[in-house]
Amino acid sequence: MVQRKFLQDLFWLQLLNWLIKPFWILVLENTVQNRLGEEVYGSYFVVFNFSLLFTIIMDMGMNSMITREVASGKHPVVLWKAGFPVKLLLSAAYAVFTILVGLSQGLPITILLLVVLNQMLLQWILMFRAYLQGAGKGRTDAWFSVLDRVIAILLCLALIRGNGFSGREGLMWFALCQTAGYAVALVFIAWKVHRELLRNAYAVEGGNLHPIGAVLRGSLGFALLALLMAGFTRVDALMLQMLLKDGSFQAGVYARGFRLLDAGLIFPVLMSTLLLPAFTAKAFQRKELSQLAETGTMVMLLVALPAAALGFFYAGPLMGLLNPDATSAQGISVLGWLMLAYLPMSMVYVFGTLLTALKKLRLLNMLACCSLALNMLLNLVLIPRFGALGTAWSAAATQSFFCLSCIWFSRGELNGFSALHVVKILLSALCCAALAFLLSTLGCVWYAQAIGALALWLLLLLSGKLHPDLHLKQFLSGRGAQG
Repeated sequence: MVQRKFLQDLFWLQLLNWLIKPFWILVLENTVQNRLGEEVYGSYFVVFNFSLLFTIIMDMGMNSMITREVASGKHPVVLWKAGFPVKLLLSAAYAVFTILVGLSQGLPITILLLVVLNQMLLQWILMFRAYLQGAGKGRTDAWFSVLDRVIAILLCLALIRGNGFSGREGLMWFALCQTAGYAVALVFIAWKVHRELLRNAYAVEGGNLHPIGAVLRGSLGFALLALLMAGFTRVDALMLQMLLKDGSFQAGVYARGFRLLDAGLIFPVLMSTLLLPAFTAKAFQRKELSQLAETGTMVMLLVALPAAALGFFYAGPLMGLLNPDATSAQGISVLGWLMLAYLPMSMVYVFGTLLTALKKLRLLNMLACCSLALNMLLNLVLIPRFGALGTAWSAAATQSFFCLSCIWFSRGELNGFSALHVVKILLSALCCAALAFLLSTLGCVWYAQAIGALALWLLLLLSGKLHPDLHLKQFLSGRGAQG
């Protein structure tokens, strides 16, 4: 029953996000970059990634803690009364620290201020979504996961139609469209969560305000983990800027490759928001926990494996689709290696989430710390010689190390996890690759090869032969789903 509700919520969450977010990342952001050019957009990409490095100051792991605690049965009101003043203080600390450090690094003040504001609004939205996720309201959370992007897309399309994106001023308008989207979404989700979960906030016994230090201590492990993972995932663009004379241009090249990876990460990121409360609820029922982990692994492999393979082998044509005028051998190689990194990054969202639900935060932080050190070392060696391509190699190596470490340390927590289905998926992947190769020898164009391989993959999936929980009816049946 847990697996069924998980798959139903996953289906609707993914459906809504794949209708909206790929358009934002692959079409709208790509159009903006094409109009602004590599150097101007690259400067924005550096500021954006810089702001992400310090969002942990604002979160301090509170969102993950809220989801886990609500899922384990704690009343949302108790968490709200304890966490609200802490969130306000942390938001202010984030803004001051990020702006001061950014100015010391010579980042443009206008874009920096807007990006910081956007990150603050987003973090508050994510906090309210954490309550919905912990309460099992997957359908409601799915709608709020795309609302801000829908609003921003409509505003950006209006500006594109009126030739509103050009030069440094265009960056400001791009950031302002996102500000408007976040602000409207925050108002609506705050109203929804208050109405359904927090209406009687001051009438619940035991909801007295907790000391700020107690709240922070409870979320410190989550905070450190988020900081370290943001470090070895997002520090690349900043290091390109610092180590190379043409750092903004190289960051722009890296941004093109990262855009497709970022679009692909929609699936595992959203899936992890459902896995964390589900794993937490079954933390002490090892058989059901193992079954859920097995289902999650199969779902992730069925999506991540073909995505990584297509991104690696067809990097050239895919880069040409993003921008025919900006295609270069370096950009194609960057995209290929980043998409190869997509597979281990996706699996981290299963096994890393499992270890988080089991409160193995000290272990995860040690692994993340090692990964950050490895990433920075590889970047220091590779960036001066290979530029953005060296950063892509570093990302692939670091993500693989972290993924394999999480899998290795998860194996003792699972009882009855079957590797048979993994073998079936790998064999099926080889069959799909063989079909693509056969079509290439017949002179078929690249997209015909890709469509043929994906069609065979989809046929195997919908047949339910790869895994008993993954039959088509599991995704389309709405019975029993709540939220």
